[in-house]
Amino acid sequence: MIKAIRLPLILGILFIHANNTPIAHTVERGNELVIMLLSTCVGSVCVPLYFIISGFLFFYNGQVLTKEWYLNKIKSRSFSLLIPYLLWCTIALIVFTINHSASVIDMIKGYTIGVSFPDMNGGATSVWDGPLWFVRNLFVLMLISPAIHVFLRYKKFSAVILGLLFIAWLVIVSPMDHGVFISLLFFSIGGWLGLRQQDITIKWKWYYPALYVMFVILWCISPVDYQDYLLQFVKVSGMLLVLALACLFVAGGHVKDYGALSFFIFACHDILLPFVRGGVTFCYETLQIPGNASAYFCVVIMDFALCVVIYKLINILTPKLSILLTGSRG
Repeated sequence: MIKAIRLPLILGILFIHANNTPIAHTVERGNELVIMLLSTCVGSVCVPLYFIISGFLFFYNGQVLTKEWYLNKIKSRSFSLLIPYLLWCTIALIVFTINHSASVIDMIKGYTIGVSFPDMNGGATSVWDGPLWFVRNLFVLMLISPAIHVFLRYKKFSAVILGLLFIAWLVIVSPMDHGVFISLLFFSIGGWLGLRQQDITIKWKWYYPALYVMFVILWCISPVDYQDYLLQFVKVSGMLLVLALACLFVAGGHVKDYGALSFFIFACHDILLPFVRGGVTFCYETLQIPGNASAYFCVVIMDFALCVVIYKLINILTPKLSILLTGSRG
């Protein structure tokens, strides 16, 4: 089931980051609505769901907390997360410094707590390769997993606490609206389910898409002051819909594992985005094409296609490098 949602979720992440394409934005309400639906209502579902799945997989076979279990997990995640993280941040740093200057302190921060420079997606907590803040947070959570494990062992107590924290996140109570706490919450929810080997597959029901569409419509027509709150319900209903769709695809036998390609696109797309965005803008201005949502789709398609082509070339020319860059994912 998890294999079925890897690539679609990565595409959702790309929708988020492609939003920062000035020529795609106009004063027309319909144009902006199309972009916002994809970059916000679709893209926002991806991050919490990724953390849930990551926590589920990490704790699935960890019913008993032992030193051996912990060290084996850290060893395997060092190869699948830490090494690719360091390599991609280094690649992003090299690409970035071609056109910008960075101090030694900036370089160190770019691998750890994050930096904020022009032409970089994300805020001051984004590392050199912006989307990999997720990998950084995930690896830190895995390092402190023994403490999370002890907490999750108390079934009812941890369920109540996680439920309260989820409600706090749902109604946007600080600090549950910050990335660190969002990471911890959804990783722990996934861990709670994985520790008890719960089935996270959701059988298809007609009301999952109906709920999602309803909340998206409410988000679209509501006053700005209420949109952030409604977006939380869009995320929850969207996660249910994605899991239900994945279950439907698995039942139909239409599943291929694009794990390595998905991670490559996730890590590479943000590095390429400034160049793709610049190329699309140049073409639109040269050909005197009015800027609109079509430029947004061009950026998404071109960025995605370039990532696939580069991945295929690296896979053919230097397969060992491909393994390191993707953490040996299947």
